[in-house]
Amino acid sequence: MPSLRFYFDKILEAAAPEVERQALTHVERLALVRRYGDFSLAYSTAVQGKLSYFGDADGYIAFGTKMKHHFALGDPVAAPARRADYIKRFVETAGSPWFVQVGEDTARVLAGL
Repeated sequence: MPSLRFYFDKILEAAAPEVERQALTHVERLALVRRYGDFSLAYSTAVQGKLSYFGDADGYIAFGTKMKHHFALGDPVAAPARRADYIKRFVETAGSPWFVQVGEDTARVLAGL
């Protein structure tokens, strides 16, 4: 018998704003982490299961969706000069995402939004 919790999770996740997910391979994510992963959760964003990726071949924001909300894990994995753009586009697309364990630069961008 399927779990009742999974049933409700599926309903609530469907109610979240639609975010286009980037189909980055494990190898592509790790290459981006090697290049731009200068924060403590960078590696985890590339290898942790059940995450989705917003962005493009030059960078991404790792996120999960639970209970109608998108949760971004850490800072964007992208060139520092482009991180603010990734954050702004993700917030615009995802509605009111929650950012978890971010650094000061990401917090400043978010505070400005």
